[in-house]
Amino acid sequence: METRDACAKGFAVVTPSIFADRAPDYVRFLEAAFGAREIGRSIAPDGRLADCQPHFDTTTIMVSEASDAYPATRAASYRHVADADAAMVRAEKAGAEPIMPVADMP
Repeated sequence: METRDACAKGFAVVTPSIFADRAPDYVRFLEAAFGAREIGRSIAPDGRLADCQPHFDTTTIMVSEASDAYPATRAASYRHVADADAAMVRAEKAGAEPIMPVADMP
């Protein structure tokens, strides 16, 4: 069986899933800072964000509200862009805090 055939449209063979405190705020940040577009959302019976799928050009991730069973996840993500300086300005305007200067990376 081809693994790729088992993937839903917009998803990759491996899809990162992030559990975040204040997940709806995190999704709004991803939209404002990095141009993510929400392609799906599920709300749990208690009103919490069960699952959201922000899509970035060719990549979709999954974001869910953290809980006792699934605490907040620490993760690093790298967004490849044509103009890193402009992307950093946009991210900072959306609330990002720079942790290192913008530079070409291998």
